[in-house]
Amino acid sequence: MLSNRMTRKGMDFSILSAVLWSVFYAATTGPVLAGLFLVLKLNNFQIGLVNSMTMLVLPAQVIGAVVQQRYFPRKTFWFWMACSQYSCYMLIFVLMLLWGLIDHHYAVTIFIALFATAQMAAQLGASVWMSWMSDLVPARESNNFWNRRGGLAQVSMMVGAIGVGVMIDQLGRELLSTYVWMYIIGVTFGYLSLFSQSLVPEPAPGLRPSTQPIIVKMLLTWRNRRFRQLLAFFGLHSLANWLVAPFIFIYLQKTLNFSMTTVQLLVAASSTVSFFSAYAFRVVGGKYGRKPVAMMCAFLKGIEFIGWGSLIPGASWRWALPVFMLGGFVNMGLGNATMSLITSVERRKNQSFTIAMFFAVTGLLGFASAGVSGICLDALDGLSWVKSGPFSAFNLLSLVVALGYFSSTLLFLNFHEDGSVSTVRVVKILLSNNPFRSVYHAHVLSRPMPEMTRIE
Repeated sequence: MLSNRMTRKGMDFSILSAVLWSVFYAATTGPVLAGLFLVLKLNNFQIGLVNSMTMLVLPAQVIGAVVQQRYFPRKTFWFWMACSQYSCYMLIFVLMLLWGLIDHHYAVTIFIALFATAQMAAQLGASVWMSWMSDLVPARESNNFWNRRGGLAQVSMMVGAIGVGVMIDQLGRELLSTYVWMYIIGVTFGYLSLFSQSLVPEPAPGLRPSTQPIIVKMLLTWRNRRFRQLLAFFGLHSLANWLVAPFIFIYLQKTLNFSMTTVQLLVAASSTVSFFSAYAFRVVGGKYGRKPVAMMCAFLKGIEFIGWGSLIPGASWRWALPVFMLGGFVNMGLGNATMSLITSVERRKNQSFTIAMFFAVTGLLGFASAGVSGICLDALDGLSWVKSGPFSAFNLLSLVVALGYFSSTLLFLNFHEDGSVSTVRVVKILLSNNPFRSVYHAHVLSRPMPEMTRIE
């Protein structure tokens, strides 16, 4: 049993790890990865395939959970998986140095294999890490911790995104050497994040290995009604979102011809909104429950994709800005609601496996969607009425994604969370006056009143 001081210290190190990791993310994924795809001359199918790897390997969480529970301490297993992930990114850096010396077909194949291996290593340790953190963070502080962690990571991502965008435009976004420098920066911060997280103590080092058969674990997990409801809700998000997600930054750079600095400034604006929304969701989630937060954010996510659907060729960054800002707002709410809810629906003994199974299924749904996203995009682009109309294939697919998010709210209506308030009532409370004032009042009411104030 950890002391309160050790627990607080561990939570702080985990938050620092997230801040450092966000710089790794800003330098190696998102707009940077999209720019690298264009420089490496990958086609739409290959772009969809690479992005789908992120989702394809999510079932590895099940394997990681089972292997770790039987043979390894949680912290040790996670450390070596994370180390393997960043080492694969280091090998991608080496591959870029040798790119012109290798046949393009083989170079692309090696790139995809290394990227997939990096994602595999990350997912093998992911559910183990979440189980570790859910044991470390007191249940009453789960909502507060994940929102605080996510909010500070978004600030770091904002600063990192702006810096990376300016550097890429200065060095030349059409040059492969530019992305070599980005990967040097990213991998360095990745290893620093790994070191920081390794300082977090293990709250339950003496957990007995589980010998329960996998099929029994699966049946026990599936019998949990709340787990099935979470899976349906977030699974539909994954299925819809990945129809468009692999091509968002490609569309901005290739079709709308935004510079890397412009794209990263938009990402920074989104991160800024995410930082402030983390505070709002921490207060609203703590006062009214995580369910209404997830429901409201899913509906707003649908509106965001209507915005993507209206971002037609020729649109300026001014039209893209509100779409990015809305995305930053709802992504924070949905992301933290996912983490907080999935780490609280199962008992501690089966928690790692439950988390792994959740992300495995949502990952397979996302992989199926991402795997056909490039094909759907090319098929729509080939239609004569799309070529002659104002809307691109990307815009039309975005509207389909919006419909998916709207539909998901119907699947979550009957989800039960102890102490939560109905979503309709929360919306009425927030909109009855100034929404910011409502959040402030909820924050004040959720804090203990000082003794002098009570006397007055």
